[in-house]
Amino acid sequence: MEVRGQNKFLLRAKTAVEADKSELSAEYFEIYNQLKALAQQDLQALISEKDSRIPS
Repeated sequence: MEVRGQNKFLLRAKTAVEADKSELSAEYFEIYNQLKALAQQDLQALISEKDSRIPS
């Protein structure tokens, strides 16, 4: 992960050799755009839910 300006970053991940990188990219951006479209309150609720699941 590296910072790319204000409020931007570059995320790199290693994948298995046989992974379809274009499919992974499309799935990532689909989820990213869904999250971007959420209201702030809904996004905070998702983050809280994630945080409560991590210990379990």
